[in-house]
Amino acid sequence: MNLRLVISRERDSINIVQQDRYRFSFINQLQIVEDDTNIKIVKDYSNIQNVMALLGTISDDTDLSIPVNDPKYLFISRLEDAFGKYSVPYGDKFYFKTVPLGAKKIASVSHSIEEVSVPILKYSDNFSSEVLFRVAANTYAKKNNIKPLASGMSLGTTKNGILMFKSFYSKAGLDMQSIKIVDGSGVSRYNAASPKWLCDALIYLNKKTDIKKYMETGDEGTLKKRLRYLKDNIYAKTGTHNGLSALSGLMKTRKGKDVVFSIVVQSFSMPQGSLKAFEDDLVDCIFNL
Repeated sequence: MNLRLVISRERDSINIVQQDRYRFSFINQLQIVEDDTNIKIVKDYSNIQNVMALLGTISDDTDLSIPVNDPKYLFISRLEDAFGKYSVPYGDKFYFKTVPLGAKKIASVSHSIEEVSVPILKYSDNFSSEVLFRVAANTYAKKNNIKPLASGMSLGTTKNGILMFKSFYSKAGLDMQSIKIVDGSGVSRYNAASPKWLCDALIYLNKKTDIKKYMETGDEGTLKKRLRYLKDNIYAKTGTHNGLSALSGLMKTRKGKDVVFSIVVQSFSMPQGSLKAFEDDLVDCIFNL
């Protein structure tokens, strides 16, 4: 879904423009600044309503793309638009039923994991991360014959996503006692992982997949204007929270050695810019080993 954020001429308010029938409600916590647009979209998944928070900073009018929160109701809004366009009279409710056997597929839309991972791993879009986590949870639950809590309820829940996550890394031989996951995006302050666990996970993923192609390199995504001289030599993921900052990834050193690293700094009071510079200095030290 697309929306546009328009700053008033006096630069004292932001108008959120939604041109689609399928709409979200927003808690606008953005700060208007002069030269830095850094917007995060956060949804509280304990609330089933289409309510999201806009956090961060904005310096100019901005267009945003937001993942669909509920495909069923998006479909209804599209269907209502089509009924109106072609003057089809319908005023009753819409009912959801199981697809009948023998139904003919007219069309389908899909996206590769490479496509959907871009906003997550390169631009730290927490909402996209949570959506993907729950979509994967639905597939995992179906394959493992996990039943919904009640008839008609989705299997794409955070709970099933956590079961999937633990199953995957337990089979990989990682120590699951040193990590705690309560959501799919890392927004919750109750998530916890040690740098060693993160390194072990990266080593495993690098052996099993081409994980680097999903990650950002220097001067790209959330590493924009950072580690430019290591472009195509480092592949990493940033992490930022109030009082916490992290950088984990893979790198080829100046001497040609392949290394994994994880830097996690917490309970800090210094400006985040200074902390990011500190992380970059540590990366530089690793690179020159």
